[in-house]
Amino acid sequence: MEAVPPPPTRGIQMSWQRDPRGGVQRAENLPAPGAAQATAASVSPPPDTAAQAAAAAEPFVLPAAPAPWKFRLQTSAWADAVAAQLRGAVANKQQPVIAAAERMIRGALMHRDVFRDAAQRPELNIEAFCAAAAIVLFGSFGLNNFANLFSSYGFGMLTNAVVARGASWVCAVFAIQAAAKAMHQIELPPAALFRALIYSQVPLLLALLPGLGSLLGLWAAVCAVAALHDLTGRDTIFAVILAVVGGVASSVGAYLAGMVLR
Repeated sequence: MEAVPPPPTRGIQMSWQRDPRGGVQRAENLPAPGAAQATAASVSPPPDTAAQAAAAAEPFVLPAAPAPWKFRLQTSAWADAVAAQLRGAVANKQQPVIAAAERMIRGALMHRDVFRDAAQRPELNIEAFCAAAAIVLFGSFGLNNFANLFSSYGFGMLTNAVVARGASWVCAVFAIQAAAKAMHQIELPPAALFRALIYSQVPLLLALLPGLGSLLGLWAAVCAVAALHDLTGRDTIFAVILAVVGGVASSVGAYLAGMVLR
């Protein structure tokens, strides 16, 4: 009996045939040139699914940026100049603290790009929370009362301030989001709104200095209107309306938080 030939190499189809002399002959059939490609294509994910996954991973898109207020062109130039001096004064210009300080400087001076940039960068969430904590800390204790922070009374006062300010910010963000969607169908994620508005409140860090509270509060309100103007892409009147809605919601949130803490 004739021995069976060894199996073929992988990827080759074979069949057994008898030759005219009665022996066993192996016939090897190579796959068609496009067969392997067709097989690979059959197991690859549909292009629609891949496109949807890529689109889901992309950040949201803000409305088109409006024309900035004219005086903000000057304040933007001042902010860039101060940030350049800050970078020149430190040896390691790539430190995250330096980048955060530059963003805060630009936020305090209403730089034309800072609010939209903060809104579209989820990686700035931790930095925004740190800025919010600093605003609460410096806004609750003036320079003369800062030493009281380390007393039991100061700790209780700080806790109340954190809860009240946090509740007011949460209410303001969700109220502004709802108003923007209801009035002009503008979708603004709460986290994006929070980041932009926190950088607009950076002037309140100087509330540590006595006698500047009212002036800083007014400037922070103007910065908040500028942030909403940049994010929504609408006119200044709409930004003012959103700021008023946020202010009312913020007051309600702070009042409810105060009732809970009593």
